[in-house]
Amino acid sequence: MRQIYEARRWSTLLLVLAFASAAASPVLAQTTSKLRIVASTADLAAIAAEVGGERAEVQSLVRGNQDPHFVQAKPSYLLKLRRADLLIVVGLELEGGWLTGPHPALSLLSQSGSPRIQPGGSGYFDASQYAEILETPNPPLTPSIQPFGNPHYWLDPENGRRIAQALAHKMSEMRPGSASYFDQQFRAFSDRLSGAEQRWDAKMEPYRGRKVVTYSRSWSNFLKHFQLVSEGEIEPQPGIPPSLEHTREIIQLMKSEGAKVILVEPYFELSTPNAIARETGAEVLVMPSSVGGGKRAGDYFQLFDNDVALLADAFHSKEEGSGMGTDRDFMILVLNDSAKVQAMAQPCLEKRVRQELRTLCREMLDVRAQEDQILMGWLSNWFQASAPSGGQTALPLGLASADGAQFESIFLKLVTQEDQEEIRTFHGCMEKGSHRELVNLCVMLTRARSIEIQLMRSQLCLWHDDCGPHDTHDSNTALTQGHGSENLRRLPAS
Repeated sequence: MRQIYEARRWSTLLLVLAFASAAASPVLAQTTSKLRIVASTADLAAIAAEVGGERAEVQSLVRGNQDPHFVQAKPSYLLKLRRADLLIVVGLELEGGWLTGPHPALSLLSQSGSPRIQPGGSGYFDASQYAEILETPNPPLTPSIQPFGNPHYWLDPENGRRIAQALAHKMSEMRPGSASYFDQQFRAFSDRLSGAEQRWDAKMEPYRGRKVVTYSRSWSNFLKHFQLVSEGEIEPQPGIPPSLEHTREIIQLMKSEGAKVILVEPYFELSTPNAIARETGAEVLVMPSSVGGGKRAGDYFQLFDNDVALLADAFHSKEEGSGMGTDRDFMILVLNDSAKVQAMAQPCLEKRVRQELRTLCREMLDVRAQEDQILMGWLSNWFQASAPSGGQTALPLGLASADGAQFESIFLKLVTQEDQEEIRTFHGCMEKGSHRELVNLCVMLTRARSIEIQLMRSQLCLWHDDCGPHDTHDSNTALTQGHGSENLRRLPAS
């Protein structure tokens, strides 16, 4: 009897332990198994994989070569959603047409039948809550595929860092035992990102302020981070195909503003951008805006490596081919020439010369100082370059020791020669210059130097009876070659 009793007691104990083990296994599995993460886009999946490391299994619904606004939902999406512990969405209604709406009760997310990944659930993560959102509209809201602001915020690496940090906290909540691991993963990601940002910023620094046109309004965060300027989009509104009238407006805008690069994502048509490029001389740059959108954009770091390299090469190519480098060289050359003339005009104020010449020298100094200010502003704004260092400019031989009538004669001849050299430079600027403001300034300075030459020659003849033949270079040639007097307006010093 005692043996039967002991056997029954052990059987009961084993049964209780079996039930306890079975009851505890889901909790144990939930706290020790890999996190099953599904992200709506490949970009968020890439960031999540950086943080989750070996303790997360990450998948994305949309590939990087798809337009995330317009996605055809697949049955495989439901399978991924039903298995997910954590769903990461871009938010701002980016997925509204295929995942979260437009009718929530009938949405793909609702059909998944998983309460934890529904909005407000423990496994639902809206990454837009942790990013800087640009172009947030003021009420009343108008119908748009971007009703709450620009959803392409991952294209600023600083937003990538913010999202990664928030994901580390979220994963730690869901797997407390791995909290230190997720924190380590985030810190490693952040450190790598800091190093990469220094590299990307250095590569783009020479091109700050450059103007581009984009196919869609999806590059705002990228352009802001790298201090580039958008002159407009080929789409008149996000998701609206380009019309003929709007395309003509973009062509005129690009011509007037000097935008020479068009950014197009791989999933857009190329006929319209190519037509615009033919009219404007711009380069169409097919550039992925998402991880996996190109062969060299396999992860978050490679996406920026690829895009920064493509864009820098395009800017450099246009700079070499269209004269933008010439613009910078021209301005430095004119500033150097200006320094020579000012060096000659300064002693004119102190020498024994006619009062009329002294007045002219003062005007020459004032006018050239204003021109210098304009050019130095453009050097800084367009090329992040500074003016040539101002060393002591030596006076031409014979001018320093001359005085009276001798100084007047030498001065008038030398300034005439300098003006003629400058006019030749201005002609080259008008033919090859890229910035409209600079070309207009060249036209204005050509006219100003031509008038100055005529004045110098008349004074040589009147004061010193030097009325012989001079250089017959026609300094007004450019004024009759498509550069009308309407271009001779006063320019801002910006």
